[in-house]
Amino acid sequence: MAIVHIGKLALQEPESGTANFVFELVEQMRSMILHLVSRCLEESLETEVDRILGRQRYVRRRRAKRKETGVYCSRCRSHQRQDFRRNGHYLRQLALQWGRVNVQVPQAKCRCGGYVHLKYQTLRPRKRIWDDLA
Repeated sequence: MAIVHIGKLALQEPESGTANFVFELVEQMRSMILHLVSRCLEESLETEVDRILGRQRYVRRRRAKRKETGVYCSRCRSHQRQDFRRNGHYLRQLALQWGRVNVQVPQAKCRCGGYVHLKYQTLRPRKRIWDDLA
């Protein structure tokens, strides 16, 4: 049995010499590629939220500098990043050449309870087919 490590992922050769070995290997590689793309996109989105909010995760809002951002609250129209906080994630699917990938997109909420419309550079609004990764 051969195991090839790719970071924390591993490809595993089946113990029995099956005729579908190449198909199974390609299928394992495809699923790993989709997983890696998903993780990379999620990390990129988290970095963008850190940049927009001006602070890392678990850092209090009152410790952040008061500054206006390019995003705003849908209810009170506040542009102050100190008024915004993280509010979980929502699931978004993207179609790639290798298949569909699920991405957890971060959300933000204002102190008044309104939603903050985050403008990501990584993902464009309403784009579901991503041909940038060929």
